[in-house]
Amino acid sequence: MSAAIAAALVLAVAACSGSSTAATGSSGGGNTSSCTNGSQASNVAALPGIQVCLLISATTNANHPDSVVYAGGHIWIGWQNITAKDGTDNKHSTIGEYTTAGKLVKSWTVGGGTASGTGCHTDGMRMDPATNTLWVMCNEDGSPRLFTINPSSTTATQITLPKTPHGGGFDDIQFVNGTAFIDASNPTLNSAGANVYPALYTVTLSGTTAKLTPVLNGGATVTTLNPPIGKTTAPLTDPDSMMIDPQTGDLVLDSQGDMQLLFIHNPGTAGQTVKELSVPRWMTRCGRPRRTGALSSRTTPPGSTRPARASGSPAPP
Repeated sequence: MSAAIAAALVLAVAACSGSSTAATGSSGGGNTSSCTNGSQASNVAALPGIQVCLLISATTNANHPDSVVYAGGHIWIGWQNITAKDGTDNKHSTIGEYTTAGKLVKSWTVGGGTASGTGCHTDGMRMDPATNTLWVMCNEDGSPRLFTINPSSTTATQITLPKTPHGGGFDDIQFVNGTAFIDASNPTLNSAGANVYPALYTVTLSGTTAKLTPVLNGGATVTTLNPPIGKTTAPLTDPDSMMIDPQTGDLVLDSQGDMQLLFIHNPGTAGQTVKELSVPRWMTRCGRPRRTGALSSRTTPPGSTRPARASGSPAPP
């Protein structure tokens, strides 16, 4: 499998994970449970040799999981808690830190309050490997808010973001060679249906204030990976999930509605180049119904002790 196809499959899972509660389910491979932690789920299809185990359950105060990060030997989950995607309901999300056995270590309330515009619909979430600080992005559709969490603290710190020129929100976060990147989701399109605004930024923090520098605009000219090889336009009307290509170190951006994956080499530098892979709609869109239940964790085949890897997260040691 090529690196481009592998990246497409991972981002397909990431893009389709938002806002649903995790499914309870059964895996393939027989009825005998081999779950080291948690219990065997039911009604979840899996390939032979793969066991699906219920590791962390949703609760009244932490439900509808989205991002999952594995860092520092712990699992971090962003629980959206049925919140408006632009934060206009002023409700909060919950960030939970768990052991690989599924035990809650600590949780943080992010956003929420009586004042207008205080809501948080958590979406993108990454651990800054340089500072061991968790970055949490809220409100992908508008009025975005950014928080950082020091694992030793009891409260999240809000970071002041500048006004978004594209009119929407911010979605995902990634760190590449010590630089933070965020993508500009739900952009306002012009009368021709085009995004004329920046779609990808670098972020630098000065205290609790963020400075954004655009590095890729809607309508950028890119090189195709699909034959015939040539130049094409990346509309970037729907920037969504990001990951790091494990083979090349490229930043991979999923423009969901455009059915494109963008492979960005040397992002944010003078040597930045962008290649585009057109992918089938099923790789970038969610067509399945939302299901209720608890978070499921996939174990690897018998004989392995590694916990499941969250999409876009580094593999456990």
